Amino acid sequence: MTSSLLSFRTMCVSPKTVFLRNNAKSNKRKKLCAKPTAANAVSPPDSSSSSSSSSSSSGKKVSKNALKKQGKWQKGGENNRGGNGGGNNTNKNKNGPGGGSKAGFEIQGKLTQCYSLDEVFQVVRNEVDQFDSINASTALHRIASKGTREFDVSSSSSSVNGRGASTSVARAGRRTTGSRDGGDGHPYERIIKNSDFENLMGVVESNLANMDQFGLANVAWSLARLRVFEDDNGENKEMNEKGAEMLDTIARNFANCVKRQGGSSVRPQAFSNLLWAFGSFKYKISDQDGVLSKIYDQCETSWVENADAWKPQEMANLLVGVAHGDNATDRWSFYEKMQNCALHNLKAYPMDDRNADPRFVFTSRDISNFLWGLSKSLKSQKFNAQSIDPELISLMLQRLVADNFGGKQSVLNVSMTVWALANCKCQVPAPFMNALNQEIPRMTKRLSASQLDAIAWSIGEARFTLKYDDDAIDAVAEAIADNRESVFNESDPELVAKIFWALSRRGRIPADGSIIDKLVRKVEKCVDDLERSDKLLILHAWGVLRISPGENVVNKLVRAFLDEDEYEELEPDECAKLLCAYGRINHRPSSSSEAGSKFEAHLTHLAQTLADSAQASRLNPGTLALGLWGCALLKLDLDEDVLDVLARDAIRQTDSLRPNAFAKCIWALSTLRYDPTQDDLAKLTKKAQATILSPSETNDASQSTREEVEIALKKLGGDSLH
Repeated sequence: MTSSLLSFRTMCVSPKTVFLRNNAKSNKRKKLCAKPTAANAVSPPDSSSSSSSSSSSSGKKVSKNALKKQGKWQKGGENNRGGNGGGNNTNKNKNGPGGGSKAGFEIQGKLTQCYSLDEVFQVVRNEVDQFDSINASTALHRIASKGTREFDVSSSSSSVNGRGASTSVARAGRRTTGSRDGGDGHPYERIIKNSDFENLMGVVESNLANMDQFGLANVAWSLARLRVFEDDNGENKEMNEKGAEMLDTIARNFANCVKRQGGSSVRPQAFSNLLWAFGSFKYKISDQDGVLSKIYDQCETSWVENADAWKPQEMANLLVGVAHGDNATDRWSFYEKMQNCALHNLKAYPMDDRNADPRFVFTSRDISNFLWGLSKSLKSQKFNAQSIDPELISLMLQRLVADNFGGKQSVLNVSMTVWALANCKCQVPAPFMNALNQEIPRMTKRLSASQLDAIAWSIGEARFTLKYDDDAIDAVAEAIADNRESVFNESDPELVAKIFWALSRRGRIPADGSIIDKLVRKVEKCVDDLERSDKLLILHAWGVLRISPGENVVNKLVRAFLDEDEYEELEPDECAKLLCAYGRINHRPSSSSEAGSKFEAHLTHLAQTLADSAQASRLNPGTLALGLWGCALLKLDLDEDVLDVLARDAIRQTDSLRPNAFAKCIWALSTLRYDPTQDDLAKLTKKAQATILSPSETNDASQSTREEVEIALKKLGGDSLH
């Protein structure tokens, strides 16, 4: 392989990082979440699926699927060149070099008889010059499946409890932190920097045009499994022209193959492995010449005409790959037919069917991956919450509870599932929420920081669809607050910010007051490691919850916003949140001190930024209300021009303000001693009478709010409103 090939790029998945997990039905499989945030190298298909299944080649189209369903498909049979990534016999390019030659058959036999990485490399070393396209893809697949398994076993035996030293998760739409498991250097350096591997890659590249769809999928899967496109530190490299050309060639040739073959005659694993691999590469498949459309057309055909052949893991891995590769489509039929295929499977293999083929039964891991990938893809294309079939959600969550709750493995899939449910904001059945609320307090002490992150994000994000009870919320907050001595040994400042944000969104202060105290101490200890956005998030949350954490920790957080170099970077919504936070936690140092003088200048700048945006009619109504309210809470002596601009913008946007926001504006203007014109006052009074002061079914203003608005309007010069 040339050095340029070794510099191809893949993404570990971002913010979005990985769950390292043990599964009762597979040995140490990696699972990826999301984000927001959470979030991640896409987990490879199970070895039983990726290596033994990939070793099968199709014989006659009709009998292949029947044998596959019965679990009787044998590798090395008469319909097979010898397997493990070899081409599909019915779709084999007969013009390829050595296709069907005696030498090719003999080499294939040697490859299929290799039981270790060294044996595979020995065949490559001796025979690579005679490899045909099937030999090349088979050898690469053997190296990926056997080599990584050998290295992973060696690595896991030296790690704590068989796990990597650290895990991280999708950060719910925000940045992701976390180190790759496996220590320093590339995990498979001894494989991909082997001269025999480089020679093999040259042969693979030259034979791409002669491979069928399954060979191409195996090549893509193998490169992703070996993480060929990562540097020694697990970082992403810039995709060079040659690397992009190879991936584009694989996708284009695959699309042409499956279109020629017909989706119903293509093994589902070929679709799954290819799209999983491109997700791992974080590589968007070009739709120039309809490449992606051709692939998705045949996927849809397969889901409709060959639904019985799709295994749950293949569906889940395909969706995860689509989501991570940014290959989501805006064609609704793609998601509809995929969901129908999954629903067909869930009904064909019910939970109480003890005779069901386990390969075709949805596991908890399949469910969490499926929902994660589906949710992320749908949201990226702006489909609404009703886009996920309620019956599908219900059946999957029933199975998740029955299979995964109440045991030691429950932590493995809950976090990804609730992240997915929160992300798409679909309606969640009450029985599942009842079970989840009972499960969370029991399992929180065993959750990693990445799993806690996903659950905390779901608490804050899905207030109206995920009905967490107070005990569950408090348990998550306590787990984050505690100094946990676990195998993960993670320190995650962002997680502390996330839980304060979630608590503020729910308006929840844990019943145990020590939980907040411990969280505040964590903030103070990690303040230098917090990003500015997280500091703002914490201050705003403290304001919403009316927490008084103490001047010392507040000063440490505020320091990030006092530097004049930071001023230009503050957006209007950030200014409004800061003003409101300072006001609600009553933070305003004496102006006679140097620090106080600097803080006053900071407040003046925040108000001026809001006024500038209002002057240009760019201020969001909610931001305007929050900013005015913050100024009033602080009792700022605003410059007359600044106050006039903000007040006139509030009057201009009166019809756009929600009742609660409008009430805040009225109260703020009266507190700041604004003097409106009679026309402006009449407009404010009319709005107040229509939305706050007059009883109606839509008016949910409290009695105290009504009284405050009446008093505020009187201060502004209005007559009695009784």
